[in-house]
Amino acid sequence: MRTAVRNLRAASFWAAIVLPVTYLPLLAGGLGGAEALLFVSLVVVNAGAFVLGHEYEPSDDE
Repeated sequence: MRTAVRNLRAASFWAAIVLPVTYLPLLAGGLGGAEALLFVSLVVVNAGAFVLGHEYEPSDDE
């Protein structure tokens, strides 16, 4: 169980770092109807990744 929680935290930590890159094409192309919904969804997912990955310590990988 600890391994599963640790893996979830690690994936969430790295997702929180990488997800903002996906905002750039959306912002560059403008936020129409569907793009605005996708942008808001990505921000919500990114916020969730921040919360879940908050306690992950990359230096603990061994």
